[in-house]
Amino acid sequence: MSLINLGMYDITIFQKLFQFIEDQKFNYSIELYDEISPYPFIKIDDKSLFIHLIEPDLVHKEWHASSSSIIEVGKYLHPNKVIHLWSDTFEFRTEACLSRIAASLGKSKVIYGRKVKVAKITKPELDDFLSINHTGKITNAKIKYGLFLNKALIGVASFSGKRKMTKTNIGHESYEMIRYCNKNGITIMGGLSKVLKQFVIDYSPDDIMTYTENDWSFGDSFSQIGFKKIMNNHSVIFIWNQTTKSRKLLPYNQTINDLKEDEIILYNSGSSKFIFNFNSINV
Repeated sequence: MSLINLGMYDITIFQKLFQFIEDQKFNYSIELYDEISPYPFIKIDDKSLFIHLIEPDLVHKEWHASSSSIIEVGKYLHPNKVIHLWSDTFEFRTEACLSRIAASLGKSKVIYGRKVKVAKITKPELDDFLSINHTGKITNAKIKYGLFLNKALIGVASFSGKRKMTKTNIGHESYEMIRYCNKNGITIMGGLSKVLKQFVIDYSPDDIMTYTENDWSFGDSFSQIGFKKIMNNHSVIFIWNQTTKSRKLLPYNQTINDLKEDEIILYNSGSSKFIFNFNSINV
């Protein structure tokens, strides 16, 4: 299927995505579901995957004004997987987005965890890797690991420092896994388990918690290794600027009444919180 425009839906910004899907010889269709979204979907039947192509526009500000709009999309298309692909993320992190989609389609190069070594890395090494291979922004982290194939860095994981929990009189030390990321085009089979095993050896946590972006994932990779989903977190509020075609987080001291003429409020689909408890005595 060739790249097309659907009336008011100019999807040329996603041209590299369509080219990737065609190069991989997947059969796909472009679908419209006006009852749930004003934006088109790429439907890949044999993978039960829908890619929601969201290029925000002021004419759709009412749809964006409530978090329920984007959350209902996933419910409507369940049990299919839905990726909410925002145009600014795709524009500024194209290769990282294509890598995540390739992994969802089973088209990544697989490297087995037994061939990989885990070692500490520096903040510059972590930040440089994430700036190329992750779809999100760089975040602070106390503890930083790299996954190496020979001497090549092909994956990273970052964690917070320990946090004392006060549920009981017994000290409970919790850590957050902040980022886990493979190099673009690569899936490290068993890599997540391997880096977590090393972290447990090094720090003996009572629990490890993490968050997954609902725009991209159900968190299956964490569930499969023993993490338990404990809650869905609220959608994050952004401001979309129609002139720059990009989002920024809504500042804590700003309200929707402060918006400029070329700005609208957006909500993403939130995140899911997962936790792995190692010490049930303190839970």
